[in-house]
Amino acid sequence: KREKDKKACNILVIQEDDYDWEEIFKGKTLADGTRLVVRQTGWKYMVVGPVDNYSKHRCVVSIGEQTSKGAVAQKQKDTGVLRRSLCFLPHFVLIRNEVTTPTEDHRNKLFGLMYAGIP
Repeated sequence: KREKDKKACNILVIQEDDYDWEEIFKGKTLADGTRLVVRQTGWKYMVVGPVDNYSKHRCVVSIGEQTSKGAVAQKQKDTGVLRRSLCFLPHFVLIRNEVTTPTEDHRNKLFGLMYAGIP
């Protein structure tokens, strides 16, 4: 099979700091050889929503930055240009930032991930 045809495990890392989790997990696989696809974002750059009642995925995460019109767009690393958001169906979430701070509260996003049963 081609590399893109193989099944992948999607990992969502919630950390806004300078760690590059995509680079840390680059080339890593699970014990059965399943490749890892890692997406990293901060709480304020993601939107959690439902998929449907019949899918094996119970939620979708849109990753990007909020624009002045309220839409979510993703900034490309190399050019810094905003593009449409990335929709991601996570199998696992690694949380590395606080969900609440003195100025922000993102518990609703955490509750959405928990309700979807994502470990």
